[in-house]
Amino acid sequence: PSSGGIALAAMLQILEGWELDTLDDAHRTHLVVEAMRRAYRDRTFFLGDPDFVAVPQRVLTSKDYAQGLRATINPEKATPSDLLSGNPTPLEDDETTHFSIIDGEGNRVGATQTVNLLYGSGLIPKGTGVLLNDEMDDFALKPGTPNAFGVMGYAANAPKPGKRMLSSMTPTFMESADKVAVIGTPGGSRIITMVLLGILGYDAGLDAQQVSALPRYHHQWLPDVIEAESNAFSPQTAK
Repeated sequence: PSSGGIALAAMLQILEGWELDTLDDAHRTHLVVEAMRRAYRDRTFFLGDPDFVAVPQRVLTSKDYAQGLRATINPEKATPSDLLSGNPTPLEDDETTHFSIIDGEGNRVGATQTVNLLYGSGLIPKGTGVLLNDEMDDFALKPGTPNAFGVMGYAANAPKPGKRMLSSMTPTFMESADKVAVIGTPGGSRIITMVLLGILGYDAGLDAQQVSALPRYHHQWLPDVIEAESNAFSPQTAK
């Protein structure tokens, strides 16, 4: 299938934010090239045969997405393409979502929502607009074989009619005599350990911003490795 329509629409949406006919040739050319750069980056990561991959066409051609890309363009300086490598962050809302809310009366909600993997099952019941999840992957479909997140499972989590699969979602309330906190996160199998680190940080006196900024690390028994952000450990701790 042609990628031209999506890429062309994306570039035009980006450029719509400027009055190109009022700019000199150098600035006009610069902005056009930056729009090309971003559209082709997205083409590389997201476009393929829609019969085989989920193509986020509506997002890539939307005004909101273009506005986000436009904000990354320096009108006076080219963006090195290697700084645009990797999956673009504006599509992060395809992942699990968590929200924590406390109102003025102290009522609180912590909710984690997910369809599991990208676009869930890919099925929408007619007339509902609801995308069904693919949480079946959270069962131990074959004992001793890891799921998409590398988590192992055995007979206790094997699928049976009417049985519910395990989940890693961990919305949590923390309360003391004078404080309350609501915490949760996306992250697949890492959710539980991320919430643990958040609780430990909160217990150590960190505020919400500091807890959110904490470097993360994770271990889930198998595979027997520690996953960690690049700044999680000092050289001495890493040894």
